[in-house]
Amino acid sequence: MVAVSNPAKGIPEIGPTVFRISAPEAAQIPKEIATAKKVLHLERVVVLYDNADDSTVSGYRTFAGELEKNGIRVADTITFARGGSDFSEPLARAKAATPQAIVVSALAREGALLLTQARGLGISVPFIGGNGLNDASVLAGAGAAAEGLIVGAAWVPGAPSAANLKFYNAYKDTYKREPNQLAAQAYAGAQVVAEAIRRAGLAGGEGIRTQRTRITEALKTIKNFQTPLGRISITSARDVDQPRTYVAVVRGGRFVELNAPW
Repeated sequence: MVAVSNPAKGIPEIGPTVFRISAPEAAQIPKEIATAKKVLHLERVVVLYDNADDSTVSGYRTFAGELEKNGIRVADTITFARGGSDFSEPLARAKAATPQAIVVSALAREGALLLTQARGLGISVPFIGGNGLNDASVLAGAGAAAEGLIVGAAWVPGAPSAANLKFYNAYKDTYKREPNQLAAQAYAGAQVVAEAIRRAGLAGGEGIRTQRTRITEALKTIKNFQTPLGRISITSARDVDQPRTYVAVVRGGRFVELNAPW
């Protein structure tokens, strides 16, 4: 198994044939918080997180650690459970704490609702989101309320590489819309699997067990491999080593790289 969009902690540890090519939140959130602190001059935030989902709980824990490391005070930590539709109560509590920003670890559906309802309640401070908010459905669901949302990202549309430009143009020509991070990660995953099959040297007559073993071993040899995400390697722990990750912000209804104050 090659996990293409599974950023929670512990994915490769599930088993000896599980590999990951998506940058974990532990590799994205440190840069995201450090960048947000610099850009927004953050000193005080409120944290909202979904405590009913393993991935959002994992993201919350990483956020909490990075906020502490960066000396950013958490004025309140508020939990909710996925599946709800009315977040007025936790948002009112967040507003009362007068934060400079609201940090959210949630899935896309709840993220879009939180953004929309927050703006309706007069909350104008920026939102800083986990991987679940780095999703096209958040932009579609929240509309203008998503403007200014900051997320960590394994990929941005303008990532400066020939491989990404080729992928971006081919996707847009085929589907008549801009690709999102999930599309880029899925494409990179397919590239990695295809390369592993090539390296396995299979002739076609091998048994399924032999095929699996050879492909698994070949996956371990992927190093400095070019994808739309940049050059990636698979470590001895079967996790991705992606030297470059990004911080993105929603501007004009799309995710763009955040590399300067706005």
